[in-house]
Amino acid sequence: MKRTIKSDNHHLLTLICSLVILFGCLLTCNAKDYGPFGGGGMPAAFDARVPAGCRVIGINIWSGDFVDAIQIVYVDAAGQAQQTAKVGGPGGDYHYLDAVQHPLLRAVTYGSWLNQLLFQGVTYGNVPGPSTGLGDIPVAQITEVSGHAGKFIDNITFRTQP
Repeated sequence: MKRTIKSDNHHLLTLICSLVILFGCLLTCNAKDYGPFGGGGMPAAFDARVPAGCRVIGINIWSGDFVDAIQIVYVDAAGQAQQTAKVGGPGGDYHYLDAVQHPLLRAVTYGSWLNQLLFQGVTYGNVPGPSTGLGDIPVAQITEVSGHAGKFIDNITFRTQP
């Protein structure tokens, strides 16, 4: 049987497409979502993601009575520190959470807004509320935060990728 170049190219293209789909599944199939946590208010939606292949080193948090805003800090492939977009409101005092010193997100408390983020050894936000009891999420594995925010973060979901 005689094969044509067109036929061989078709098979090669089919193989490449299958590998791309498989690789994409491997990148997302192990992802785990925690949330949403917080109130039902639906102001502006947000979604901040760490690019694939980057290493999370910390989280910037702005808080007062509630958690106002959050931003993930990571190291890119070139070894440079970068950060996702800041998501949430404009207020709150600035805090940097180092993923090595405080490696675990232990719980989230919430009411109408995101009240507190409780990490190993430190809490941000002052108003207690119902707690999630997350069971220790490694900060270095948080690759995405999404939810809704106005003046404060109304609700949030954390996505992890091992």
